[in-house]
Amino acid sequence: MGWYKLVFRQEQPIHIGSFKWGVIKETAIFIPGQTMWGALTNHFSIFFKDEAAKLDKDETSSLFEEITNFYPSFDANGTKLLKPSYKEGMFCFDINSNCLYEDMFRFYLVDNIIQTAIEPLSRRAKDESLHELDFILPNPKQEVPFKDFSIEKHEQIHWIGFVNLKEQEHENYLKNMKNRPIYIGGDVRYGYGELSLIEVIEVSDDRTKDEWQLEKIPQNSPSLHFIDLNLVKEYEVEGEIILLTKFKFGKNTPVIEEADFFLNVGSKVEKEITDFKIRLGRVVKR
Repeated sequence: MGWYKLVFRQEQPIHIGSFKWGVIKETAIFIPGQTMWGALTNHFSIFFKDEAAKLDKDETSSLFEEITNFYPSFDANGTKLLKPSYKEGMFCFDINSNCLYEDMFRFYLVDNIIQTAIEPLSRRAKDESLHELDFILPNPKQEVPFKDFSIEKHEQIHWIGFVNLKEQEHENYLKNMKNRPIYIGGDVRYGYGELSLIEVIEVSDDRTKDEWQLEKIPQNSPSLHFIDLNLVKEYEVEGEIILLTKFKFGKNTPVIEEADFFLNVGSKVEKEITDFKIRLGRVVKR
């Protein structure tokens, strides 16, 4: 088996947990591999109960573990894909050699809603329950202009990424998920988070592997993956260092299972990186 390209069409607004500033829950602007892994694993456990019953917890968790991050595209084939990068020290998305900075992405594609809990008897707002939730829209709020082209309001967001499968039956699981709703991110109970898996394509050409850095990350090239600092500590880097965690959700209160420092997506390393494993959108030692 090997790598498969997955293309999702966004059907509803989605909230990808990122930061919380007071009462504001800010969304991330791409889907980390860990988040997509969680959505696929949850979908498998619910809709493939007979198959899931044959696997132990570790086997179920590892089904889709070798997965990349997923990035937005304004078409299904990726010709209008937004790839992470840094320009003059600021994070941005590169789209056909044009830079869409994070604040502009949020201006055109992110909206918010204010929510509060209500006291059942008095019908008043419950103390300290007010919060503001960001979410990514399925379509731009208005035309997104670039130098040589523009993104129209009707153009729907798709999410593109890759997963490495080890068994033929794992491919069958994914193909049986096609055109079924898959829910991702936070607040899925309130009408958010629906994606549709519309393409499952086996990767057979080196060009796609190179373009998506599935086997190597070229020197001084913006990375599509988070990079474990232990792999690059001897080299010069350009970008941002962030702390990433992996939570264990077996109990009511999630427990931190792993916590390490990584180079953020879009960062560059002065030397080509090879001999690695992609796990939950992160490049780690094989």
